[in-house]
Amino acid sequence: MLAFHAKLMGWDMGIVGIFAKKADGTRFDHAFNAILCAEGLVYVEPQTDAVWWYENHSEITPGKWYNYPDVGQIYVEQYIVVLLYE
Repeated sequence: MLAFHAKLMGWDMGIVGIFAKKADGTRFDHAFNAILCAEGLVYVEPQTDAVWWYENHSEITPGKWYNYPDVGQIYVEQYIVVLLYE
């Protein structure tokens, strides 16, 4: 709903999904919002409203570890753009 309303306002916001593992090996498959703003790519967790970005506002890359807000380290196996944010 957040992405839909953002698009109505002209923002470049979409939805992305990840298939990942936590550091303890448990699954962490999740979807969240992505927005292109003046600074670059920013992510928004729809359940907690947490806002974050990675180095140089870069897109998440499969095969790397990332710190996910309120979860900790996750290893991203797959990154999918569900609703285009460009």
